[in-house]
Amino acid sequence: MADAWELLTDRLRLRPYRLDDVEKMFGVFGHPEVMRYSMSGPDKTVDATRTRVQKLMDHQAKFGFSLWVVEDRATGELLGDCGLKQLEEGPQIEVGYRFGRPHWGKGYATEGAAASVRYGFDTLKLERIVAVVEPANVASCGVLEKVGLKLQGQEHYYGRMMNFFVAERTTFA
Repeated sequence: MADAWELLTDRLRLRPYRLDDVEKMFGVFGHPEVMRYSMSGPDKTVDATRTRVQKLMDHQAKFGFSLWVVEDRATGELLGDCGLKQLEEGPQIEVGYRFGRPHWGKGYATEGAAASVRYGFDTLKLERIVAVVEPANVASCGVLEKVGLKLQGQEHYYGRMMNFFVAERTTFA
């Protein structure tokens, strides 16, 4: 089934979630190492992943963007998710990503995040995109810097102190 919307990069296809993604995404959302820095921790059940996916589908329907499923364009394999969503309850928009453990270290997070930020600025006409990352999550901080977000310091989000990154449309290269 073709999706009405997709974002393509050299290697990746980002598309909105569907309920038939739940089983495969449980492998990502239920993995303790993948979800180590996630505020919610790993999903314990497929039903918890179904609830998570439904919330992302609702976000897409309400705002026209969300975290999207990331697939390998060559194989169709589901790799994880990436995209834009409200930071906490808004109004700021954050870029985020999570990839299955076998797909770490291949540049997928950087490629997907860069495409998501560019989409936010070029298509959604956002003025600013932010990201929050646990300070210990050095790899994710590196991804954000590669994509062009700048560390502004630490701020309190999701109940804890987080590194706070910002990109402004007027200065984004």
